[in-house]
Amino acid sequence: MNKKLKKAYKKLTLEKKKHKNLTKLYEQTLNENETLKQKVTQQLSLIVSQVGKEILTRFEESLDVTSRALELKRRK
Repeated sequence: MNKKLKKAYKKLTLEKKKHKNLTKLYEQTLNENETLKQKVTQQLSLIVSQVGKEILTRFEESLDVTSRALELKRRK
């Protein structure tokens, strides 16, 4: 009976170590995923900002052209 208990204890200890290692791996993966998520969010924000600036610039240029056209039309 004592041998069976020792064997069961060893098996339980081994399973506990496996569980601990898997838990560490899981937490590491979660941290890596969060880091990647932050990097992607940062890059997307930068892209959206740049695109927004470009759209605003083009809109302002369009307004300038329209204003000039109206001014020329008034002068005639």
